Amino acid sequence: MASSTAGGYTPRKDFIEYRGKRFHKRADEDAYEQAIAAMRELPGKRVVDLGAGAGLTSARLADEGYDVVAYDIATDQFVPDDIEIRRADLNERIDAPDACFDGALALEVLEHLENPSRFVREVGRMLVPGGVAVFTTPNIVSWKSKLRFLFKDEFELFFAGRVRDAFSTEAGGHISPVLLWMLDFFLEQANLRRESVVYTRKWGLRSARLGRCAIVRARKLPG
Repeated sequence: MASSTAGGYTPRKDFIEYRGKRFHKRADEDAYEQAIAAMRELPGKRVVDLGAGAGLTSARLADEGYDVVAYDIATDQFVPDDIEIRRADLNERIDAPDACFDGALALEVLEHLENPSRFVREVGRMLVPGGVAVFTTPNIVSWKSKLRFLFKDEFELFFAGRVRDAFSTEAGGHISPVLLWMLDFFLEQANLRRESVVYTRKWGLRSARLGRCAIVRARKLPG
């Protein structure tokens, strides 16, 4: 369970078992399922997993037949030994050619970055025309988040104890809340267009008013 310390909230460290290996958990399990589902129907098999963490999403994409390259600032956390992991600070330019991937996944990354708009442009740069990008990020417009803001002046998953990552001192915590209209603007700047948005399930429902996380799928436009 999470606990309070002199420095405030201490993020809980949870783990998921997959194919006999243990991966640290970075999102609700429903967010993993929806993100992997959104990565289907790509123009090809070359996929990049950005902010891959322990590599659960990388492993699952590889098991679905994709050729996966992973990036993270803390490569020592990466569990799969049959997938390439490259070190990258996602606040900076990513060391990859233009139009080299058919799909890109950034699960719970945007909120950790100093400049999420720049990162989205990097994703757009790396995708081929017709390529698919999937972003997941905390949903700060849920009723729970709005009530938290009303009474505590902070959003759900965005408060003092969340500014540090639970698994790495090199990675940033939750410092950049992103609203859907903001992300749409970032996508437009990156020559991407949103195709869908779904929310993690709460009480059996998928709703922007209830879901803890938003999963956004976008496609790279021609030109």
